[in-house]
Amino acid sequence: MPETKGNDVGVDGGKKVNGRKRSIIVDTMGYLISVFVHPANMYDRNAGIRLLEKVFKKYKLKKIWADNTYRGSFVKTAKSQYNCDIED
Repeated sequence: MPETKGNDVGVDGGKKVNGRKRSIIVDTMGYLISVFVHPANMYDRNAGIRLLEKVFKKYKLKKIWADNTYRGSFVKTAKSQYNCDIED
């Protein structure tokens, strides 16, 4: 069941996305571990932090590969709260 409700939509002008976006974590084989559906106007790194909260309730990950969008607070949260390294 999606975590967003019917009116949780937005616009991401940079990516030209209206509505919702999906942030995902997959394993090294590409199998889906978790997904977080969020309004398009939510910053990717903030959505990533919410996704970390969701994933670490069930799994313990040691390393996450992410692109440069997930810098700053996402990396700090991963290291300080979950003892997980982020590599780009």
